[in-house]
Amino acid sequence: MAYINKVLEPDERVSYEAKLSRVGYVPGWVVTAIGIVLAVAATQSAAPYPVALYLAVLVIAVGLVWIGLFWIKRASTEIAVTDRRVILKTGVISRRTVEMNLTRIESVDVRQGIMARLLDFGDVIIRGTGAGLEPIKGVDAPLEFRRRVLS
Repeated sequence: MAYINKVLEPDERVSYEAKLSRVGYVPGWVVTAIGIVLAVAATQSAAPYPVALYLAVLVIAVGLVWIGLFWIKRASTEIAVTDRRVILKTGVISRRTVEMNLTRIESVDVRQGIMARLLDFGDVIIRGTGAGLEPIKGVDAPLEFRRRVLS
């Protein structure tokens, strides 16, 4: 919330904060688990293959890097609804910010598949007069976010 606190106008207050869903960690954890299974299989074979063990370590490293990159993305993404506007900030080194006044918002679309509905995350698209935001992918509690924007 560091960026959002810096751009708040006098007498403007944050009414809702959204985060990216933790579900984004799942692919990295799956790759890491596959690497661990490969490492165990490589060490348990009758004739251990060093190439298989190196490949397993590489797969584990890729999974951990994937987890780390998503952690950075999740930590550096700020989404907030204030009493006047919606603020979105993404990025660490290169920053991208979007702000849209609540009075200019026409609709808020939420897209959720079956798993997204079960795990309460989804993509949110804010459409405004003349322009709109690109989808904000993987937002936690998207229906609550939509309710806060439209109320």
